[in-house]
Amino acid sequence: MENPVITEHRIRGDRFYTVEKSSKIAFYTTNIAAARYWVKHVIKGETMPKQVGNGAVDNPSA
Repeated sequence: MENPVITEHRIRGDRFYTVEKSSKIAFYTTNIAAARYWVKHVIKGETMPKQVGNGAVDNPSA
Protein backbone atom coordinates (compact mmCIF):
# COMPACT_ATOMS: atom_id res chain seq x y z
CA MET A 1 0.00 0.00 0.00
CA GLU A 2 1.21 3.49 -0.81
CA ASN A 3 2.07 5.67 2.16
CA PRO A 4 -0.33 8.58 2.71
CA VAL A 5 1.03 12.13 2.62
CA ILE A 6 -0.16 14.95 4.89
CA THR A 7 0.16 18.33 3.18
CA GLU A 8 -0.45 21.80 4.65
CA HIS A 9 -2.32 24.40 2.59
CA ARG A 10 -3.18 28.00 3.38
CA ILE A 11 -6.35 29.63 2.09
CA ARG A 12 -6.93 33.25 3.09
CA GLY A 13 -4.56 32.81 6.04
CA ASP A 14 -6.28 29.69 7.38
CA ARG A 15 -4.43 26.37 7.56
CA PHE A 16 -5.90 23.24 6.05
CA TYR A 17 -4.36 19.78 6.00
CA THR A 18 -5.04 17.15 3.37
CA VAL A 19 -4.24 13.47 3.50
CA GLU A 20 -3.38 12.31 0.01
CA LYS A 21 -3.28 8.67 -1.00
CA SER A 22 -2.66 7.47 -4.55
CA SER A 23 -2.55 11.12 -5.72
CA LYS A 24 -6.10 11.73 -4.48
CA ILE A 25 -7.33 13.61 -1.42
CA ALA A 26 -8.71 11.05 1.02
CA PHE A 27 -9.37 13.39 3.98
CA TYR A 28 -9.05 17.08 4.84
CA THR A 29 -9.21 18.98 8.11
CA THR A 30 -8.09 22.15 9.90
CA ASN A 31 -6.45 20.12 12.68
CA ILE A 32 -3.09 18.37 12.17
CA ALA A 33 -3.79 15.97 15.04
CA ALA A 34 -6.99 14.83 13.32
CA ALA A 35 -5.06 14.22 10.10
CA ARG A 36 -2.44 12.14 11.91
CA TYR A 37 -5.14 10.19 13.79
CA TRP A 38 -6.96 9.49 10.52
CA VAL A 39 -3.80 8.15 8.89
CA LYS A 40 -2.93 5.96 11.86
CA HIS A 41 -6.37 4.55 12.62
CA VAL A 42 -8.25 4.61 9.32
CA ILE A 43 -5.67 4.06 6.58
CA LYS A 44 -3.23 1.86 8.48
CA GLY A 45 -6.04 0.04 10.30
CA GLU A 46 -4.70 0.20 13.84
CA THR A 47 -7.42 -0.12 16.42
CA MET A 48 -7.83 1.27 19.89
CA PRO A 49 -9.65 -0.46 22.76
CA LYS A 50 -13.20 0.77 23.23
CA GLN A 51 -14.18 2.46 26.47
CA VAL A 52 -17.29 1.08 28.18
CA GLY A 53 -19.25 2.75 30.97
CA ASN A 54 -16.93 3.73 33.81
CA GLY A 55 -13.72 3.56 31.78
CA ALA A 56 -13.26 -0.21 31.78
CA VAL A 57 -11.83 -1.67 28.59
CA ASP A 58 -14.25 -3.83 26.62
CA ASN A 59 -12.73 -7.29 26.19
CA PRO A 60 -15.09 -9.64 24.34
CA SER A 61 -12.71 -12.60 24.68
CA ALA A 62 -12.74 -12.49 28.50
